[in-house]
Amino acid sequence: MGKLRLWLPVIGLAGLLLTGCAVRPVTGPAAASVSQAAPSDQPTDANAPVQEPVDSADPQHWLSFPVTASKAVDVFYLYPTVFRKAGANSPNIATIDDPGMLQQAQIAYARQATAFERTANVYAPYYRQADAVYTLNLPPAEQAQVVRGTPLADATAAFQYYLEHDNEGRPFILAGHRHQPHHLDKV
Repeated sequence: MGKLRLWLPVIGLAGLLLTGCAVRPVTGPAAASVSQAAPSDQPTDANAPVQEPVDSADPQHWLSFPVTASKAVDVFYLYPTVFRKAGANSPNIATIDDPGMLQQAQIAYARQATAFERTANVYAPYYRQADAVYTLNLPPAEQAQVVRGTPLADATAAFQYYLEHDNEGRPFILAGHRHQPHHLDKV
């Protein structure tokens, strides 16, 4: 845990540096699946109990997952809050295959995380997010409960999967934007 805390100042600096990054489209299987994805039937609500984390072994649950780790360092990246529910009756927490969330996550990745690709293996999971407007209209204690619920469970499960199956002892940087450093501090 001490090593993780050491990287938090780096994450903050990286976030500042990423604000001026160029946009490059995300390609590969994840990009192709966005137009074909349909929301799952799994109900999601911010007031419901924390859901089981998504299956991080499923390649469709990764925005970026290098086939081969050719660089000496890794970056584990969590994109900013991009989910906006489609209507008043839509779930407050996105499904993992919500087309709007997947598309916006790819845009955020292209603007931010591609800055790391030349020097690091970038691992970026898709994770279910709470609608920002809904969350920000809750009292602070409930906001924390929502953000630390299903979104954190998905991010933590993905990080554990990465460590157990792909890190192979390489040093890594945790990178996030806005409230994602709070998730990264918890993983």
